[in-house]
Amino acid sequence: MTREISKAAAKRLLEAAAPLLEDSKASIETGFLDFERFEIGEELGRGGMGVVYEAFDRELERKIALKVLSRTAGFSEAARERFVREARAAARLVHPHIAVIYDATPECIAMQRIDGKTIGEDGPVDARRAAALIRDAALAMHYAHSEGIVHRDLKPQNLMVEEGERPHIYVMDFGLAKEFTVAISLSQSGSVIGTPAFMAPEQAGGRNTEVGPRTDVYGLGACLWAALAGRAPFEGDDLIGVLRRVAESNPPALESVVPSVPRDLALIVGKCMEKEAVRRYPSALALASDLDRWLRGEAIQARPPSVIYKLVRFASRRQGAIVTAIGSALLVFLVALPFFINARGERRLADRGRVIAEQTLALSNRVIEALGNARAVQTAGSGRERGHFPILQEAIDECEEFLAVNQVGHVWFFLGRLLREQGRFDEALVALDTADELQPDIDQLHRERGLVLASLYRISVVDTNPELTARVEDWRARGAMDLRRALSALSPRATVERVQVEGQLAWLEGNLELAIARHREVIEMEATSLESHLSLSRLYLLTENVEQAMRHSVIAGDLYLGYGPAYVAGGGVLSSAGEPMAPERELLKLDGLDELIIDFNLLLALEPGEARSRGLRAQTHLRTALRAKANRIPDDVREEFEIAIDELDASLRLDPGHAAALLNRAVTRVQLARLRAAAGESSASARTYEAALADYDECILADPTLAVARFDRALFFRTRAQYARIAMEAGRAAEDLERAKLDANSALELIADDHPFRAAFEELAASLPHD
Repeated sequence: MTREISKAAAKRLLEAAAPLLEDSKASIETGFLDFERFEIGEELGRGGMGVVYEAFDRELERKIALKVLSRTAGFSEAARERFVREARAAARLVHPHIAVIYDATPECIAMQRIDGKTIGEDGPVDARRAAALIRDAALAMHYAHSEGIVHRDLKPQNLMVEEGERPHIYVMDFGLAKEFTVAISLSQSGSVIGTPAFMAPEQAGGRNTEVGPRTDVYGLGACLWAALAGRAPFEGDDLIGVLRRVAESNPPALESVVPSVPRDLALIVGKCMEKEAVRRYPSALALASDLDRWLRGEAIQARPPSVIYKLVRFASRRQGAIVTAIGSALLVFLVALPFFINARGERRLADRGRVIAEQTLALSNRVIEALGNARAVQTAGSGRERGHFPILQEAIDECEEFLAVNQVGHVWFFLGRLLREQGRFDEALVALDTADELQPDIDQLHRERGLVLASLYRISVVDTNPELTARVEDWRARGAMDLRRALSALSPRATVERVQVEGQLAWLEGNLELAIARHREVIEMEATSLESHLSLSRLYLLTENVEQAMRHSVIAGDLYLGYGPAYVAGGGVLSSAGEPMAPERELLKLDGLDELIIDFNLLLALEPGEARSRGLRAQTHLRTALRAKANRIPDDVREEFEIAIDELDASLRLDPGHAAALLNRAVTRVQLARLRAAAGESSASARTYEAALADYDECILADPTLAVARFDRALFFRTRAQYARIAMEAGRAAEDLERAKLDANSALELIADDHPFRAAFEELAASLPHD
């Protein structure tokens, strides 16, 4: 039941919210900006914290959005602290639906320039489009929550949409972001921070200790409400009046504002915007899952408040005795019910047990299949965000349906495994604890629960809030006990499974150096281990190795996107000693490709940067295209080749004349040219071949000692000579063959005698006719 805001509290809220009323005409303090680095352009927008400008970063050589403190906010030390915290919080987050932070200082933030509009800027949004965009934003917020960050200011202005083949949403402006694993002094006074019309009730009431992930779930629901309705759920010029309505009243029923809104979608919005946080979705991922179900035409989990709930609410407001009476009657019924059921069902107990065992076995097979399929989709190397979580969610739903009828320990264990894969660690822990109570001898239960507890500890390890410290310590102690038991049951052989358990156990026991070493071993054996990259990111942060922490955070983001095969290519990004791999590992041979390419996985290890990252993404798309070609899926082949070329174009815009990007683009263009020729697109094919040859020529000019460039160009001329002979163009065939021989011999002279690909160079030179 909500309480009316007192006059004294209302006055305090108004005073605390005063920064929200900052004059929109306020100028900015530019004296501290580095104008040698930043070329300031037009203003893009402004808010209570700062002003955002389009700018060109001469150091990073890219267009950016530059946010600086406004003059008024600059006078407040608290405002400056929040501004600095925005940079530090957002810079840790690497996700396809979170705007990238490139650099940050206490005065300004250089961030990704999003070419788009805010969600709903042009008026009400189509239901399916709005649901899909908010689903993606919810996935981004789930990732932020897993990293210990709550946004606290989700509103349409902070959700930017870029148009394209598929609209892409970005969550912006973590200016009010709160690390819920760290005590924040800035909010201890009960200040109201956020945008009133989209605040959760706990924020509007100044109850900052209650702010958490479910606060952002409310914000996402409010944004979806506004996108569908074309206006904010609470409106008014009176700030206190808006705060009061948010804290005390429900928003207007969405159906009354938008009669055409689908009923199930309105139920999802309603569940997000429940006044009581406990009745909202438990996580942003749960919201994303329900939106995805609605988009697929499946039954959603959100349901309107039950009759019982409404009766309880009614009784709690009016007649406490009613609640007591109903509770007593219900208790008697529940106590008597098991005896009644047991008496009737005793005769069929044996048969029922056999049926349950068979159903459990069949369910376990489906869970294992779902886990395998989800991991395969997530690491397919597509370079696009895939919906692996719906695969897991389908299996979760099946487990929950089973458990609604039968309480079986193994099924609770399956449910815990699935929830851990989705990153829903709190819920996974409940499921695994229940499995332990029902059936404590389940194989691998201690390993699974230990890893869940280790993940919870990883997220909260830097917490200093006394209210949470005991809980975090309990996770640490229980996790260590479970992992020690799991370790004793594992083979002593150094498998990925064992080394990962050793790494997590070392961390829980406080041996950070050993934990880092063990997680590095995991990555050497399985370069795409998302869990180990996330752990290393946090471990390096704790040991103040910020560069390595950011590096593994970036890799984790790439793995989330599906760029896993790029990291498999070189067998891992670093040697066991922590140094970059030897230069002779720079070349990469992909199945289905005669040419050799330069491995951007290794280049990224040697020289981090967006240009190398783009090259790595291109490499992944090239790999995917070749796999699609082998599987005879021509549409996917063409699309992946074209995306790879686009990524290399971007890499070369960031680093013009880079030989490796030129070489790999030439190889990719040759593949696309062949595809176009096979499709009868002779003119387009000829243009693509010419562009590939220009890339080879420019690459050799950029680095005349690059043997692989001459090797690949020799293959190009040899193939073109074969086509010329078929076309009865003897003169051109002879000319191209001569150029192929010159390149092959030059490549052989440049390549080292002990190079791993030396034999391929010799074979090419020997295949060409000699005079």
